[in-house]
Amino acid sequence: MIKIGKMIGIEIMGNIAVIMSTYNGEKYIEEQLNSILEQINTKYDTVKIYVRDDGSKDHTVDILREYEKKNLLQIINSDGNIGVKRSFFKLLEIVEADYYYFSDQDDIWFADKLNEFTKQFNLVDKKIPQGIFSDLMIVDKYAVSTNIKMSQTLPGDNRNHSLNDLLFNFKVTGAALAINKSLRDETLLLTKEDIKNVRMHDSIIAKISAATGSLTYIEKPTIYYRQHENNVIGASKNTIKKYEILKKFKAKCNELRRMEKENKVLYEKFSDVIKNNSEKMMLKNVYDFYFQKNIFKKILLFKKIKNTINSIAKKVTIWFV
Repeated sequence: MIKIGKMIGIEIMGNIAVIMSTYNGEKYIEEQLNSILEQINTKYDTVKIYVRDDGSKDHTVDILREYEKKNLLQIINSDGNIGVKRSFFKLLEIVEADYYYFSDQDDIWFADKLNEFTKQFNLVDKKIPQGIFSDLMIVDKYAVSTNIKMSQTLPGDNRNHSLNDLLFNFKVTGAALAINKSLRDETLLLTKEDIKNVRMHDSIIAKISAATGSLTYIEKPTIYYRQHENNVIGASKNTIKKYEILKKFKAKCNELRRMEKENKVLYEKFSDVIKNNSEKMMLKNVYDFYFQKNIFKKILLFKKIKNTINSIAKKVTIWFV
């Protein structure tokens, strides 16, 4: 088991909200809450945990109520099962704070997570929409380290997280993401229909951050990212059968379609505020590519995109399938 240490906190002006959506999380949630509370209680006095349960059928809510009785967190009234994506957006809508830290129910925070993020927040004007994400250390269900960082499992380099790159690569994991109020306010512009069409809360918020303000990457891990037996990264080549390959291909196509819808939402809601001309043009090309029916014009758009970002050529080619 991983021990959580103590250290002196770095001062930050404003209130911090840790927002968590839970669902049948009784097995690991206490370990996660304790890892957060340890640094809150020893370093910060302006941090509060807000939890919205998404209709758990186990004892998750009972556990949360025990913490709430001790004034260690606040349970946000639930309106039933709406899915993790909408649940996090609901938390953003309800909770008022200066900074928001997203938290999964089954991970473990490093002892210096708040310090590392606070240092980065202090470098940027609060009026500028800002998102910060870090690497993650992958652990097994017993919280034993695999010595593999999340960045090692993703394509490309996380240090390259411009909007152009995020349009084609999912690099930001919500469990290691925090945003300021200015960025939170931008996300509230999304309608229910918009939220329905985005892949996940973390991917669209990262894109909004890169498009409207600042997105910062902390290269070292700040959380232990727990992998369950039903949530394993990768697969052994020896165990992949033909039907599994087809299943993976179908899943990849569905993922690309979700990416397509998400980028459409981004263009329609935020293209006017993007200041970087090359990124604005790339988003426009991507948007036009999605809806272009003429194959020749589609090929011309593809060449424009390919020439701008060679690393995405393979992913874009799949869209022709």
